[in-house]
Parts: sequence; C-alpha cells; structure tokens
Amino acid sequence: MGLINTIDHALKNLIYSLFWWFIDPLEHERLYGQLVDVIERNLDANDPERLVAPDNFDVTVNNKIFIKHAHSIKKLETVVGDRLQKYVANKDYELSFPKIKILIISSATVSKRNAQIRCWFSTDEDEGGGIGAQQRKYTLKVISGDGQGLSWDLKPGNTYNIGRLSALDICLPFDNISKNHASLYFLSEDNIKLVDEGSANGTFINDETDPIKDSRELQLTDKIKFFKINPIVLTLFAE
Repeated sequence: MGLINTIDHALKNLIYSLFWWFIDPLEHERLYGQLVDVIERNLDANDPERLVAPDNFDVTVNNKIFIKHAHSIKKLETVVGDRLQKYVANKDYELSFPKIKILIISSATVSKRNAQIRCWFSTDEDEGGGIGAQQRKYTLKVISGDGQGLSWDLKPGNTYNIGRLSALDICLPFDNISKNHASLYFLSEDNIKLVDEGSANGTFINDETDPIKDSRELQLTDKIKFFKINPIVLTLFAE
C-alpha cells in the first residue's frame, strides 16, 4: 500500500509540475533577459559609482495564476538569481557588493497585473538588511482581537504569507480571516510592504476606514487590522 501511495504522489507531482511549466506566465528566460538588459544599462566597469543593480521595475504577468503559487515564485527567484550571479561574474566586474538578490512582489490585486521585481547587490552580511539589522529582533504581534498575544519572529529579507491556512507563515485560524488574506514583504526595516490578497473582509492600516488596495508601505509600529468590526490588530516592532 505504501508503494502505491508513493507512486500516486510522484505522478501527481509530475502532472502538477508539467501543468505549471506550460502556463507559467513569468518564465525564466524572459525575466532573465529583462534583468540582464537593465543591469547592462546600470553597470559600468570604468565607473565604480555606477555599479548598482536595477531596483523595483515592473514586468507584466497574469497575477491570477502567478500569485497563487508562491513555491514557483521562490524557485524563479533562485534560478534567475543564480544565472545573474554567473553572468556578472563572467563580466569580471569588481563589485563592492558581489551577491545578487532577487525578490518578486506580486498580487492579484495589483493594478494592471504587474509583478514588481526588486533586484539588488549585497554582501553576505547584508543578507537580512545589514549587520545592524541582524542584531535587532523583529516581532509581529497580535495586540487585540482574536488571538491576542500571538507573536512571530520575523527576519528582514523575507516574505510572510498571512491567513487562515495552517500551512502559511502566519496562521490566524479565525472565521473572518481569508484562507490567504495578505502578504507582508519585510525587505528591510525601512522597506516594508503589505499586500491584501483579495481578502473577503479587507485589510486596514492604523485608523483608516478604507481597506488597502494594491501594496502599501508600512512603518514599524503601524497597526495592521484584518476586517473592520472588532478587528484582529497586529503590529510589527523591533527590540
């Protein structure tokens, strides 16, 4: 029986992989070509001041397919990042920050169905937003409403999916929370974005009465509210 289950699981994974391979709207080669083009226009081996990577530019994708499969986004980041790393190494640039990072920020609610791609150079120490940032502890905590007192330690440079599903990074198993309610892009202490993933009851910031649309910049200690009446309220703070 165990062998049959193993074979069944393997077949399902194969079919699933092939299915998404053929309809993935943001394929590796196109994204890699666009990044190389922008890097070439920004890098100049004769001018160290221009050794910078492109930052926050858009490519068009079908988000209704793209955003629902976070595992394919991470794979895309890794594959394209590795290729760009080899490309820059072969160009023999002398870079002060030699490691390339890629972060894909997307949502089905983003207007014009654009995926925002952030690409930048860093050192190994810059992995989580710099040495100073590494020494600080960041916590996302429920300060009122259902789940009050729940908290999660966050690290700069990571993306956190928030919702009712237990498999998500931040699980809020309560009735008014959508299965995949929102995504928190914690790039650094000074670069935090929150995206509502088409939730049924909305996501609100501080005392605003209108739910957020598309992505929103956040500051530490801002209040994140899920749904409007008797909301679950969270805040992200540093220690």
